[in-house]
Amino acid sequence: MRRFLGDKPPKASLLLPFLLPVLLVGGQGDGNAALDNVVTERMAEESHRQDSAYLLIFIMLLTLTILTIWLFKHRRFRFLHETGLAMIYGNMGHLILTHCL
Repeated sequence: MRRFLGDKPPKASLLLPFLLPVLLVGGQGDGNAALDNVVTERMAEESHRQDSAYLLIFIMLLTLTILTIWLFKHRRFRFLHETGLAMIYGNMGHLILTHCL
């Protein structure tokens, strides 16, 4: 192959140094792909389980707060405000989430 001063190299030869490492590394990762998929799937399931538990606890706390506020309005309790009770429920939820899950 002869090169002249005014000729440009073909575009494929410019990309070869960048594509060669990608092709070499891509062939080595096939052996661990199945193991990586299993580990990733287990991590996703664990994350889903934790997120579901968090949502369940938060929905239960919200429902408990709303029912308590309704009870306070219906029975006309004046010794504790709804905000204070919501803070107590929030602290209980925090303790459950940090120590049990």
